Amino acid sequence: MTVVSLATRIPVAQQLKVLEHNFSVLQSAFNNDPNRSLALRLGDLKRLHKAILSYRQHLVSALSQDYGYRSSYETMLADILPSIRAIKHARRHLKHWMKPDKEPTQFPVFGRVEVHHQPLGVIGIMVPWNFPISLSLVPLVTALAAGNRVMIKASEQTPRTNEVLKNLLSEAFPDDQVFLVEGDLSMASAFCELPFSHLQFTGTGEVGKQVLRAASLSLTPVSLEFGGKSPVVITPDMPPQKATETLLFGKSLNSGQVCVAPDICYVHESALEGLIDALAWGWKNAYPQGISSRDWTSINSDENYQRLITQISDAKAKGARVIPLGDPPLNDRQKRMTLHLVINPPSTAMLMQEEVFGPILPVYTYEAVETVFEKLSAQTLRVLYLMSNNEPMIRSMLASTQSKAVVVNNTLVQSAISDALFGGRGASGIASYHGKQGFMTLSCQRTVFRQGRFNPGKLMQPPFRRWWQRLILSWLLR
Repeated sequence: MTVVSLATRIPVAQQLKVLEHNFSVLQSAFNNDPNRSLALRLGDLKRLHKAILSYRQHLVSALSQDYGYRSSYETMLADILPSIRAIKHARRHLKHWMKPDKEPTQFPVFGRVEVHHQPLGVIGIMVPWNFPISLSLVPLVTALAAGNRVMIKASEQTPRTNEVLKNLLSEAFPDDQVFLVEGDLSMASAFCELPFSHLQFTGTGEVGKQVLRAASLSLTPVSLEFGGKSPVVITPDMPPQKATETLLFGKSLNSGQVCVAPDICYVHESALEGLIDALAWGWKNAYPQGISSRDWTSINSDENYQRLITQISDAKAKGARVIPLGDPPLNDRQKRMTLHLVINPPSTAMLMQEEVFGPILPVYTYEAVETVFEKLSAQTLRVLYLMSNNEPMIRSMLASTQSKAVVVNNTLVQSAISDALFGGRGASGIASYHGKQGFMTLSCQRTVFRQGRFNPGKLMQPPFRRWWQRLILSWLLR
């Protein structure tokens, strides 16, 4: 019996052979040209830039088909624009990034130390379905800037987008430089086991653990970026109307299907009704046709749509107050769902046991904001959003909590800053990428030492002279 991949309709055994063959092609190409010059890297980025612009409308259309409906503006804003910005940023700074770093030496060593940034080899990039364009192309930009070859594993949930990306990349690069593969779980598992020089994964924590386990077999270093329950804390001094200006955008972009979207909100009990009114007004103003608005995106799959409906039903059954901001709240045929507020759900509610990843926002009230900081201090967070104009309170929060990122009086914006670290911490992932940090992660830091003309090290070679030992020890131990 021939086993066929549901994602590509190609026999799995054949897919795995293609995967291994193309990895060996990439590896051989790197071995033949391991130190790509600045001029060639800049040329790579220029060709990618041109190809993205050429295919941008095809990408927008394909991704909307994969979702059922995806706002074209959101695709341009959150997929196309970040990819272009990453290219421009890398081209602007690449010459500086590639320069060796000079490091000081210490007595009794006299010489010159430099740290050179060499390409690693073949980089693997595993892409999720929620932003399949930018989460393919932005890491690709970083890998190319660092002089590497790249293999991309696209999500099986975005087949039309994958096809356009394939055409885009094949137009810009030969197969021995960049190669995109598709496939379901069996292909993903085999992909993780390839001996990449570095493997980058964006997705869920549970799958990330499997990726890390598989990569460990070949000692492949990894960057893992997950989501998590990123909280928003609105302090008593912040007017609800002001807080909702960015909170609403952060929770509505891509219908909340964003790994760094606000996933839980804390507000003072006296400001709760004001926050609800402000969010309801803001949502209706932003989406005047409700969930039928052209700027409101569908849930990507029937499975996720049903998962979110179950979360809402579960919260209601357990006594939480559920407030849909639009009417009608649901459109089953189009997999569209209005933003729902869930007030003070119990900790046992399903939406509190996992990342929501959709247009549902649990809202908790507090009497004293210090109790919220105390609760959050026991957690390692992906992102902490703080809505406050109280500087002592902001400093207190920074000192008492742990997270990969903190954003004050905004949401999501940190992901759009080229040199801001993007990655996880603890349960939300390992390592960071974007900008210079990504370049460093995907480069080998190679120490080069050049001995000066005077070499006092000779005096420390046998036979050991006692007067020299006393001199050295007295200097080292002072």
